[in-house]
Amino acid sequence: MKRERRDISKMEEIMNVVYLSLILAILHVEARNSRFSDMGKTPDSRCHEKNENYLVEYVAIDPIDKTQCTYYRCADSYYKKTRCPKGTSIGIKYKIKGKKGISQRMMPCTIQADACGDPNEEAQRNMLSERTLRFCGMDLIWVADMSCSIAPDDKERVKKFIMNVIESFRISPIHVRTGGVSYGHEVHNIQTLKEGRNRPITLRNFENMNTDDGKCRTVTNDALRRVRDKYFIEAAGDRPQFPNVLIVITDGKTNQGKKEDNDAFSKETIRLAEEIRKSGAETIVVGLAQKRSGKLTGYEEWLGIAGTEENIYVMESFEQLATKVKVLAEKSCCCNDATEKYMVIPKLFRQPNEDQCEYLRCVNSYYVREQCPKGLAIQDRYLQRKDGQPLQKSKKPSDNYPCRKRSQACRQGNPPIRPDLSFCGMDLMVVIDMSCSISDENKTTVVNFVQDLISKFVISPLHVKIAGISYASKVNNIQTFNEGRNRPITMRNFKRMTREDGRCHTVTDDALEAVRDIYFKEVMGDRPLYKNVLLLLTDGHSYKGKKVDKEMLSNKTIALGAELRKNGVLTIIVGLPKKRKGTLAGMNEWLGIAGDPENILYMNTFDELETKIQLIAEKSCVSLNEV
Repeated sequence: MKRERRDISKMEEIMNVVYLSLILAILHVEARNSRFSDMGKTPDSRCHEKNENYLVEYVAIDPIDKTQCTYYRCADSYYKKTRCPKGTSIGIKYKIKGKKGISQRMMPCTIQADACGDPNEEAQRNMLSERTLRFCGMDLIWVADMSCSIAPDDKERVKKFIMNVIESFRISPIHVRTGGVSYGHEVHNIQTLKEGRNRPITLRNFENMNTDDGKCRTVTNDALRRVRDKYFIEAAGDRPQFPNVLIVITDGKTNQGKKEDNDAFSKETIRLAEEIRKSGAETIVVGLAQKRSGKLTGYEEWLGIAGTEENIYVMESFEQLATKVKVLAEKSCCCNDATEKYMVIPKLFRQPNEDQCEYLRCVNSYYVREQCPKGLAIQDRYLQRKDGQPLQKSKKPSDNYPCRKRSQACRQGNPPIRPDLSFCGMDLMVVIDMSCSISDENKTTVVNFVQDLISKFVISPLHVKIAGISYASKVNNIQTFNEGRNRPITMRNFKRMTREDGRCHTVTDDALEAVRDIYFKEVMGDRPLYKNVLLLLTDGHSYKGKKVDKEMLSNKTIALGAELRKNGVLTIIVGLPKKRKGTLAGMNEWLGIAGDPENILYMNTFDELETKIQLIAEKSCVSLNEV
């Protein structure tokens, strides 16, 4: 009897081991499946942004080791063809997955390759300052990875890069403040924003930053937690009225040691970065190739930190740092129209005695790029030293006009100065009339126009935020400013706006009331420090049926428009032609809402909308220097 019990007990132990092994195997398979999709995916397949984020198309006629530069990225449930960042190409293991039609959640551009990357496209992608750093003032924090996977010489180059960028900015209490941390297995203070208001002290502190690392770890999560809790706070010198910018320079993902759950730490890193972005900061990642492998690793984490691929800059070689420094120097904050009217940035890799035609002129506190007149070029004293060697850095701005050298190199002359839509900063409210007097075809034209208009602006917490409503017999929400800080979401919401209407009414008064009482409010994402702009697209005056007094209703609409203007709202009206009559109607009401005939743009046909996108975008734009 006892022997039988022992046998049963042994059998139970064996079964428990078998069950445990099965459970572990299932968990392993599930974990693996969470990274990869099922087989059979093609670029025409629908996708979701979990384990179907990236798909590599298999090219049967090419050898598996041939350099491949393009892949497909899941965007709004469809695959979109995308090019690897310059200097990288598709990894072989991802090509093998692509051959089987398997997509995955890992970025496939993991191999260094000079063949990939269009120079013109890359020049636009690498304009760090073009989109994110050109402010009259900002609070800038550097987070520099100094882990053991970065060679000592390369650490010095990173440090030199940061110092060159700092030198290109105007460091002062009313312009740029900068601070930072370095990290490896622990986080080291460089300086806070309170100390970062003086150039000599700042340069000294960054020169003396800690670059040694006792253990081979990369505590990016700890570094971002330190930034969130200790640096982007008023007590440490952060200024609430100035935008926050975070630049993370790293060569890999978070690593707390072989015995630690590094995936969990990586998720924490991404979560902390999301919290920093939610506070209004712009986050940028500069990715470096690793010392031993020369590969780019940690792209998923970089994307989680940056929030968008547009804010990831891959440094395939440290020599390219110089180019990026020049770009940053070119947009170094605001300028004084009187004493800093002109600035010359020496052309990168300029040859001795080579003429230069471009300079910067201060316009409304910002530098704009201009060309010397035909027959003139920049004087040599702005471009070279006394010994004739090219200058590597620009001289101080002055009120001296630099185009004084006779030369046939400059033939173009200046284009007319137009608003730079990359630097608009405003809360734009789009109100769209979808009443029955507009045909379905023309409604589609209006929707396409609005989407094209949105694409002209930089949509972000620091630039343009967009909200919208459509209306006819009732007001329909498109999105609030809380949602309007992200381009893909904004484009999707406007594409899906309500176009159908049961009754032939035009409740413009109710639409303006909603704008006043609901949308232009802080709780809905409206920013008090930014200009409010109202763009109204309509084909006529307010109308609520034959039994409602048209004049009284129109007067109410005009009064609401006047109240919005009194609150500081810039109102622009796009007047659409009537479906039946093909003429414009409601001009008196439009003038009452806009307050100025200059702010009314009349469209004779709906086709004319397409030709006026740039004009309307420029008219709507409120420059960041007005914020």
